[in-house]
Amino acid sequence: MAQIRSKPFGVTKEGANVTEYILSNPGGMSVSVLDYGCVIKNIIVPAKNGPVDVVLGHDTMADYENDFTSSGSTCCGAFVGRYANRIENAVFTLGGKTYQLEKNNGENHLHGCFSRKIYEVKYFGDTLLMEAVSPDGEDGFPGTLKIAVRYTLTDDNTFRMDYRVSSDADTIVNLTNYSVIYKGHSIEMPPKELELLYFLASSPNQVFTREQLLDHIWGYEYIGDTRTVDVHIKRLREKIKDHASWAITTVWGIGYKFEVKR
Repeated sequence: MAQIRSKPFGVTKEGANVTEYILSNPGGMSVSVLDYGCVIKNIIVPAKNGPVDVVLGHDTMADYENDFTSSGSTCCGAFVGRYANRIENAVFTLGGKTYQLEKNNGENHLHGCFSRKIYEVKYFGDTLLMEAVSPDGEDGFPGTLKIAVRYTLTDDNTFRMDYRVSSDADTIVNLTNYSVIYKGHSIEMPPKELELLYFLASSPNQVFTREQLLDHIWGYEYIGDTRTVDVHIKRLREKIKDHASWAITTVWGIGYKFEVKR
């Protein structure tokens, strides 16, 4: 069974202590998680030539805060919400009522503040549990949301991350984690590449024009042309090529799709 230990990691700019929790199993695999943003800092796996860290992470608390509070944040390794991805014009309608959200990405709302929260921690057996509350009106969203994120590491080197949320009012939720691992290796992805991959993969086999992708990822205020999309697609293909089950496919004369092969 996995063992769990903890150690101090750093202090936020507001003076909150941040702790690193390390799950490790007898097979030599370990996972490090911060109670700041539920960040997966390291996933170290046994390999032929010695242990390998297969996710990207920062070395210091200052690096994480500077990243997560910047306009070009990568949300590196973090738990993202209330709503991962961009909400156009920072507004949505639910149940006949319109909600105005915080504008944190030009005129849009992007991701939310879950990656910057400090979470309460419990652990038992091979399971680490992180919990927090998003109060009604946070970032403009309706409903008080209770959040639970569970991490489990088994003896056969299976690592699971499960989310559970409940709300006392109708709301919208779209959660994810921003750790990129492909074929056992961490992948360096700037924010726009990561957003583009996430957006395409969230709608498998749906075709998007270059103009649609430009609007969704870069926003209406972006000054540039559709060649920007082509350049980012090319870079993504170079990093995540040769997968047997899916591919980023060109639909000639239209645009691109994330094709899941059947």
